[in-house]
Amino acid sequence: MGIDSDVDNNGDVTCHIPITRSDILHACDIAEDLCIAYGFNNIEFKLPSTMTIGGETKLNKISDLLREECAHAGFNECLNFALCSKIDISNKLNKELGDDVVIISNPKTIET
Repeated sequence: MGIDSDVDNNGDVTCHIPITRSDILHACDIAEDLCIAYGFNNIEFKLPSTMTIGGETKLNKISDLLREECAHAGFNECLNFALCSKIDISNKLNKELGDDVVIISNPKTIET
């Protein structure tokens, strides 16, 4: 699926992810690509040798609660100044910049 890899003497696999594959963030994303290439229906079904009880981590629980409270308070959309220029949020939407818009005076991004 466009991923170069090397196998060392210990059997460890090192993958070289191209910059065009922004969808790959973790090792599970590479495993998903392998399953797609091999075919999900070709994978043999068997129960794991050990059983565990899954659960939500404390960080995920707090993040979900915070996300829900922010949505209830009306903060469900935002524009990141690094991703949207003044032109993106005004001219391209046929709107003028109002007094309620925060404009960063010295952003790290360059606007055209």
